[in-house]
This record gives sequence, structure tokens and C-alpha cells, in this order.
Amino acid sequence: IVPGYNLQACIDKGSGLIVGCDVSTSASDNKLLEGMVRRIEESTGQEIKELDADSGYYSNRAIAILEEKGIDTCIPDSYTAGEIRRHLPIGSTIEDRQKGFIYDEGSDSYRCPEGPVCVHRTGREEIGQDM
Repeated sequence: IVPGYNLQACIDKGSGLIVGCDVSTSASDNKLLEGMVRRIEESTGQEIKELDADSGYYSNRAIAILEEKGIDTCIPDSYTAGEIRRHLPIGSTIEDRQKGFIYDEGSDSYRCPEGPVCVHRTGREEIGQDM
């Protein structure tokens, strides 16, 4: 076993100053954003109005909480982040994955171009993200 640490740093866009930081043993960033926002607001005495973060912080829960607080949030999911890095049109990765699948509303299922039917059975959480 090798101990690992995950450093979080938050930068004020206007000044470029570090306004918050933390060290965690969590391997994933997406469960850490809410706590960082709280810490920054407590230490600066100011509410955060807008927030940009990399795709490692993306989670449905985090975005919902930030939106409830009235924070203008921009956090791409992993597909969108990949498209941005590869200079692809936004949404093209998802569209490519869905090509040929036919949705059947009655059974709430998709038919794969190769024949099998894909039915949604259960949700799961993977690295803190609802899948």
C-alpha cells in the first residue's frame, strides 16, 4: 500500500490568487467540491457567484447543490472534456455512441444495431458519479 494525497487549489479568476486549498486522501475530486466551496466562503466572507472546474469535479449532486446556492457553474462531464481537448464539436462523442440505436418508448429500451435489446435495469455510482 502506498499512501497518496490529492491536493485541491481554488484560484480567484480576477486576481489569480489562491483563495482555498486542501489535501485529501480521496482518489476522486468529484466529492470534494462542495466542501471547498464552503471553506472558501467561510475564509473569504464572500459568497461565490460563479465557478469553473475541470471534469474531475463533475457530479450531478455537486452541480445541483451549486445551482441551488445560485452559483453559476461550468463543469464539463468527461465526454465534453474529451471533445474540448480533441477540438471536436460538443456532443459528437455521445452522438457517435448512439448512432444506430433505436429507442422503443413502450419498453423504455434501445435496440442495438447488432440486434440485442438494451434495457435500463438499475443505476450505479462509480467514483462518486451517478451512472
